[in-house]
Formats: sequence, structure tokens, C-alpha cells
Amino acid sequence: ASFAEAPSATAVEDSALREAVLSRLEAQPWARLALVNVIVRAGTVDLWGIVGSQAERTALRVAAEGTPGVRAVNDNLIVRPLAAGT
Repeated sequence: ASFAEAPSATAVEDSALREAVLSRLEAQPWARLALVNVIVRAGTVDLWGIVGSQAERTALRVAAEGTPGVRAVNDNLIVRPLAAGT
């Protein structure tokens, strides 16, 4: 029988950090996260997806940077103005 390896401490910390970043972003009334993905590896946050403005892009990056435990943020977000009513 094979046993799955237990997740490493870093993987557990990254998972908890991802949840903390997402919680922080979800608490912002302006944040539209339907088209945003957050990936964390070794304390570095990668933001991927589409946002509606440069201001939203900057605000997401700043919010992620302000999350305790985040070592760095890579902003891979694309700005595409959203259509009215979306």
C-alpha cells in the first residue's frame, strides 16, 4: 500500500497565507475577485487575473502586501475595463 506524503510545513504555511490574503481581499467592498486567482509559494504571492482598473490593480497588490507573513507580491494582473452592469 502507498501512503500519501504529509504536506510540508511550507505548503501548510502557504495554504494558510493564501486564505489570509483572500480573506483580506474579500473584506474590501471594492474588490471583484471573480476573475482573480491568488497563488502562494514560499511566502510569495502571485496575483493572476483580470481587474477593471489600474486603481483596483494597485489596491489588490497593496492589500496583499499588507497581509502579515507575505514576503513579496508578483502582480500578474491584467487591466480590462469591465462592461457596465457586470
